[in-house]
Amino acid sequence: MRVYVPGTAADLRRGTLASSDAYAVTPALEAALPEDVAETREYVAYLGAVDDSAQLAAAVGAVPRRVVFAAEVATSAVRQPESEPDAGGHPGLVRLRGPVAWRDVVAIHVDETAAEPDVTAAANGDSKAARALEDRDLMWYDPSERDALIHSL
Repeated sequence: MRVYVPGTAADLRRGTLASSDAYAVTPALEAALPEDVAETREYVAYLGAVDDSAQLAAAVGAVPRRVVFAAEVATSAVRQPESEPDAGGHPGLVRLRGPVAWRDVVAIHVDETAAEPDVTAAANGDSKAARALEDRDLMWYDPSERDALIHSL
């Protein structure tokens, strides 16, 4: 199962990804987007992680860039959250049962440097900056580029 794990630049240095939250194409997300193709549902799950990563960076005082890790994990490695999506949660939200190993990461997505002011402002409640972030795509990196990313951040 493909999961999108929100993170921070600091997570690149850790031995595993220890986040408990991730996003995936769940039955609830499929029900919420019945007419959409699989790629659209994957993108919506990915965007859930993108949104969370901005808040994480602000909360821990990390480099103000959004970071998302795409990983392939066993379906048994995730569980659905207790709350129902119609109670205000994202329909693709899942809980990871344990850390994600680097060998399971298939892609790393990171904001470019120019996004830092908008990430900081959006995390502090600036709605204009949040809208600007919606127009910014994260850059894609292969997991083999992890060391280079660590040094560039």
